[in-house]
Amino acid sequence: MTISDITQFSITTVIRKLQKLIEMKFLVIDKYKLYHISSVDSKMISVKMVDKQKKPIAKFFAKFYNQLV
Repeated sequence: MTISDITQFSITTVIRKLQKLIEMKFLVIDKYKLYHISSVDSKMISVKMVDKQKKPIAKFFAKFYNQLV
C-alpha cells in the first residue's frame, strides 16, 4: 500500500509534498530510497506501523501537513 493509496492524493501531489518535507528537514531518504522521519540530531528513525494503524496516522499527517504548508 502506497502513501497515495492511503491518503487518496494523486501520486504527483504525494511526491511534491514529500519533497517539501525533505526540504523542511522533516524527512530524509536513505540509500534504498526509503523515507524516514528526521530527528533533531539528524539520526534516522524508522517508523513501523501495524496495518490497521496506517490510515488514521496517514490522515492525521495529511491534515497536519496541509495546515503547515
